Amino acid sequence: MTEKRNYLIIFLICLFILLPFFSGTIHADSEELGEIEEDKKVALVLGGGAAWGIAHIGVIDVLVNEGLEFDIITGTSAGSIIGAFHADGYSVDELIDEISTLGFTDFLYPSFDGLGFFSLNRIESYFNDKLSAENIEDLPIDFAVSTTNIDTGEPAVFSEGPLAKLITASSAVPIMFGPVKYDGYWLADGGLVDNLPVKAARELGADIIIAVDVGANFRFTRKPEGRIEYGNRVFNIMRKASYSPSGVDILIAPELDNFSGTDFNNYSEIIGVGQRAAEEKLPEIRELLGIEPVD
Repeated sequence: MTEKRNYLIIFLICLFILLPFFSGTIHADSEELGEIEEDKKVALVLGGGAAWGIAHIGVIDVLVNEGLEFDIITGTSAGSIIGAFHADGYSVDELIDEISTLGFTDFLYPSFDGLGFFSLNRIESYFNDKLSAENIEDLPIDFAVSTTNIDTGEPAVFSEGPLAKLITASSAVPIMFGPVKYDGYWLADGGLVDNLPVKAARELGADIIIAVDVGANFRFTRKPEGRIEYGNRVFNIMRKASYSPSGVDILIAPELDNFSGTDFNNYSEIIGVGQRAAEEKLPEIRELLGIEPVD
């Protein structure tokens, strides 16, 4: 295999983290929800999942356009990135406008620490530049990010601390990237042990939890097409095994088994799947919150 092809493969793996942002959107036509009781705190929990994470954008698009506002957001890996930008005030359209100008090759800076193919420095710098909140506690919405402490093998969840660094750590897929050192800990992708951080949302005071699991319905029916897809399947099997949906009030699980974890070219279709999954849950959400649609 030539050196050029090796770098192409590495670049495609890198997209597991960067391309959950790369998406368009189609707004759903539906009635807005009425007012939610002020004393009920609603949390949105976003799991990780490579290209499948694109579906989060479709879910958020539907829920926001229905009038839902979240008091708490927690996320892992791609979910932590999308959740952080949403908590920071980015609308879906603003996020798409921002990423449409990005050149992803700008992030391909090789690492020399021997622990990963690429350095995370440029990714973290990008987050620092684009997010207005320097620290998690500066966000207008309560937010928590799930990472993996690779020294103990346990989840390390943060509801305060440097926002850009911690969402970078939550997205640090092993081998592709080295771990991130913070506060004496070595941190890696949260999907290894806590892919759907429901407990973190409860600890932040959530009364109602709407969770989005983009890996709940994986049904692999064909041989993986190459090493990249095979590696992605293995990692997502680990992610799927790392959580229990207990404690979730509404679980949105987009049917994404027709897409591979590297299916970034079909981002519009994946967004549509997320939108439809959210729309199907709106009656349950209305009933749970005790609200009626606004005419």
